[in-house]
Amino acid sequence: MLCQQCGRDFKDQRQLRQHVRWHDKKYRCKHEKCRDKRGFACQKDLARHQRTHDQIKGTQCPYCNRKISRLDNLEKHLTRAHKNIFWVAVISGDEATVKLLLQDGGDGKPKDIDNNMALVLATAKGHAGIVNLLLDNGADIEAKGNPRLTLREIALTGAKPIGWSGMTPLAVASKYGHEAVVEALLQRKAAVNNNGSESPLTYAACRGHASIVKLLLEAGADVNARGCFDTTALYLAAATGHEAVVRLLIDAGASVRGRGKMIPLSQAAREGHVAIVKLLMDHGAVPGPGGSV
Repeated sequence: MLCQQCGRDFKDQRQLRQHVRWHDKKYRCKHEKCRDKRGFACQKDLARHQRTHDQIKGTQCPYCNRKISRLDNLEKHLTRAHKNIFWVAVISGDEATVKLLLQDGGDGKPKDIDNNMALVLATAKGHAGIVNLLLDNGADIEAKGNPRLTLREIALTGAKPIGWSGMTPLAVASKYGHEAVVEALLQRKAAVNNNGSESPLTYAACRGHASIVKLLLEAGADVNARGCFDTTALYLAAATGHEAVVRLLIDAGASVRGRGKMIPLSQAAREGHVAIVKLLMDHGAVPGPGGSV
């Protein structure tokens, strides 16, 4: 098969079509700074060219300070010289490096790990910008932490292990009090209720994160949902002495009467939280089965 423009012979039509694209160069730069409106054979080359208009020529590696001529060469340098740079960047909150490694299928991201694990890790560290980047690049907003892979990768970067096995990003952010991340996830319609497991609301209530509890309630969290051990958010808040959270939950319609051994009034009294005991009794909790000390 001959190319009509240069006469070169090819074995099959696929090779010929691939060659013809080099003649066509149909991808043209339309940037205002590009005087000659250069043409390119593929979108990847065009994208690399367009980035040169928006960056200062010459850059520097943020980790070893080596001078790099172009931004795409910086990506190659990060991959070769800093093997675990993706995880280092995610953990440290280096949004620029994460963005660089994600764009155009950057090779700096480990091939055997998808964006979901990185999403849960960024959520646990409270990096809202990186969370949004990963979600924009296909991470599952309902992904759950995998303890074995997670601890291995965290160990490689020197970070301390954190316990979020089986938790969604919203649950992780609620547990560790990262309000900005919670807001980002809620804006993207993350599920606020988990069936048969601890919910983001119970994690936030147990840790006393009142502002996050308020956000979750406004997003439609079930105030009376029960977790793995039949506990409610009100029971956990009362047991841990978080009066502000108890008030928020009661105002949202939380039941002050418990079930079985999980009774908010009884647990608050056992832990010596006098103000919470009074608050619960003022809202209908009474001594006796289902609500007593």
